[in-house]
Amino acid sequence: MAKNIFNQALGLEIARERFRRGLAQDVITTATARAQSTVTRWEMGKISMPAMMLPIIARAIGISAAELITRAEATAAALQQQRNQQNER
Repeated sequence: MAKNIFNQALGLEIARERFRRGLAQDVITTATARAQSTVTRWEMGKISMPAMMLPIIARAIGISAAELITRAEATAAALQQQRNQQNER
């Protein structure tokens, strides 16, 4: 699985969980001491998140890092399948 697909999936899952819980991005920016633009790029999968930030972000949004990774792996597999189908056309 391509790294950028996993980054995209992880960001998507972080954003989904944050939205599901009604949390604003500032919860993550405060917990990580990073700029909102950085958090936005993480959630969009535009840049890689440092691994040490995952447990901090997970805690801030109220989910385990293991659950985020599990969800991101499933999402990444679905995204890869979509890309493969598009490439076959």
